[in-house]
Amino acid sequence: MQRFHFSYNAAGQPTLIEALVPAAYNYQDYVFRYDNHGRLKDYIFTDGGGGTYAYLWDRYTYPNSHTIIDTTYEYQGTTADPNPIYPDRYNFFTTITLDGQGRISRFVFSSSSSSDTTYVHYDAQGDVISAGLSYDNKVNLYQLSPTWQLVYKNYSVHNPFIPGATYIGAYDPYELPTLFETGPMIHAPGGLMVFSYNSMQVFYSCDKGTTPAPGAL
Repeated sequence: MQRFHFSYNAAGQPTLIEALVPAAYNYQDYVFRYDNHGRLKDYIFTDGGGGTYAYLWDRYTYPNSHTIIDTTYEYQGTTADPNPIYPDRYNFFTTITLDGQGRISRFVFSSSSSSDTTYVHYDAQGDVISAGLSYDNKVNLYQLSPTWQLVYKNYSVHNPFIPGATYIGAYDPYELPTLFETGPMIHAPGGLMVFSYNSMQVFYSCDKGTTPAPGAL
């Protein structure tokens, strides 16, 4: 069983997802940094186990109130560096357009050889319309932080699942999902944030009253 610890700053923004296993098991840590306006600036994959080597670095910039540019770099020094050390060595970038409610309405993925545009549409309940997806009527855990919504491009109000493949097995008293599972006939794992799972439990600080549980989401 693998466990991950979540850390936050004083504003309640996530700053670190830390894998609680040795780096030899090939689990990464994920670092989040913010600009002076409280907007996500950096999302950095490190080598895990407390290591600081930045082997994948997403830099977010904000040219206007409805546009976010996410530039992805590889092999860019360490988390001690304020900026990618090879700014011309980027792999691709994604231009994100927000609608009037601050949700993703379009993103354009561009590399040196190609470009692909995806449009995002929402139903009357505020959930993304996507073939094969259904939703519960509970609180989507990505709604807990604008960081989760932006990084994982999930602005739906409710939690998605794939009928017959993935399902949500339990909720806490605040109607947040606490158990994600795949169906018994499904051999491919489900996915949540950066995690793959056959069965995954999620714990929240709000489930412990006013005292956050260590590492809780």
